[in-house]
Amino acid sequence: MDSFGADIKSFISSQKSLSTFCLTKCKGYTRIFFPALSSHKSSLRQLTFNQVDFKGCDTLELLNSCKSLESLVFYQCSNIEEGMIKPLVTYLQEQKTFLNKNENTRKNTKEKKIFADNFQVRYINLNCTEFDKWCKEVNDIHNNCNDTVDSNRENISCLNNYYDND
Repeated sequence: MDSFGADIKSFISSQKSLSTFCLTKCKGYTRIFFPALSSHKSSLRQLTFNQVDFKGCDTLELLNSCKSLESLVFYQCSNIEEGMIKPLVTYLQEQKTFLNKNENTRKNTKEKKIFADNFQVRYINLNCTEFDKWCKEVNDIHNNCNDTVDSNRENISCLNNYYDND
């Protein structure tokens, strides 16, 4: 790790109760900053990645720990691979099994909540089928766990059809 990477890691880790993190046009260092976000898993509410290259990242498993996360955005990110998503898919399946077994109590289950009640995930041009499946399943769980869901609110937005290539 070079000094710039070390500075990024130190800066992220030194923040107190980081609630919003936005990274734009980053072609390196994701393997360094993503693990540094783990020290803020209780406070993170918004994560936005715009044109970020995830090459070299082992996993996106950190997202499983972000119980307060309300907004997760991936716009034109590259190198998100199936292996990175696998821990998210596995955890999601475990949570679905738990919720199905505990049908009567799932509305009152706070500790098994995957993300915040009003969670949204948006993505554009990721070219990762596993990520698309994960997003749809997270949406299904959040719609089924909430007592009231605004029928006009879309928890998942796939913006592939709305992107302007200019």
